[in-house]
Amino acid sequence: MMRHPGLSLLWGLLLMGHPQAMAQTANRIAAIVNDAVITETDVMAQMHAVLEEQDVEDVVTDEKTAQMRHVVLRRLIEQQVMLQEAKRVGISVSMDDVLKRLAEVRARFASEEQFRESLKIAGMSVERLKDQMRHQLMIQELIERQIRSTIV
Repeated sequence: MMRHPGLSLLWGLLLMGHPQAMAQTANRIAAIVNDAVITETDVMAQMHAVLEEQDVEDVVTDEKTAQMRHVVLRRLIEQQVMLQEAKRVGISVSMDDVLKRLAEVRARFASEEQFRESLKIAGMSVERLKDQMRHQLMIQELIERQIRSTIV
């Protein structure tokens, strides 16, 4: 699959809009799940990640953007519910596991510079990426436990 960095950047700019509008919406609450807040920044970052995974050649319309936002927000809410359940049942992830996953992701890039640039474009820091990885690993463990409990 060929990626179109310029197209992804264009999508990002379209999704984010004007810098002043971005600043105003960045901290806007998109959803609240129990005591956790999902911001517009979270939604836009996830939308960017989805676009990076896809080979998008279609014309971007407001309707497609709105549909994608809805799907992404729903996915973020579901992840937050699962994360809260993982915490409730006492699932934790070691920093070693997080660092191992981070190394796997870094290895997908030709250089450290490309890795950092990708994070910058996504508006994400290494620390935020580590947090997301820790959350993903916790959810994965929760799902595995639930599946194992149903196998006799």
